Amino acid sequence: MAEPRSIVAGVLFGGRSVRMGVDKALLAWGGATMLESVIAAARAVASECVLLGDLHAPPPSLTGCRRLPDAILGIGPIGGLAALLQHFPGRWCLLLSCDIPAVTPDVLRHLADAVEPGASIVAYRSENGIEPCCALYHADLLPAVQRALNRGQHSLHRVIQTSDSVILPAGDETRRALRNVNTPDDYSDRTDTPPGE
Repeated sequence: MAEPRSIVAGVLFGGRSVRMGVDKALLAWGGATMLESVIAAARAVASECVLLGDLHAPPPSLTGCRRLPDAILGIGPIGGLAALLQHFPGRWCLLLSCDIPAVTPDVLRHLADAVEPGASIVAYRSENGIEPCCALYHADLLPAVQRALNRGQHSLHRVIQTSDSVILPAGDETRRALRNVNTPDDYSDRTDTPPGE
């Protein structure tokens, strides 16, 4: 089990939101933004939350959060993970995307509770496969991430498959919590409101 004081959460929010057409991190979700909803869940299990990416200004409520630019721009979530692992040696790093606003503290606690000796990653597997953007990564994984980057491999799935990982089956509640909100249809289906209204 990873103790909350040893966990730092990093939330990816620097993407271009091409499929959504508007900045999805700032879309309304349950009285907050999608980004704020993910941060709220992360704060229940982590001693610190960090915003990963530098393309957008965060909501005013999060201006006090530390921000880390991606280690390498434009390569996807692995760039944010590399920055997070580099800045927090010896820690467990909870990587989250801003487009899973229904994630709950219980879903995140289950990851922390599943840490095993020798493991460097704890992630869920859903019907869509491994969920790399709701997973715990230990900072000791940084050399493996850097090797992948040096080879031009930007897939977190590949890093997970080639590392000592604990993979948890995602039950119904977890699958609902991890449903991505990437498109206007996803957002409308979950909120009954088109994005931007």
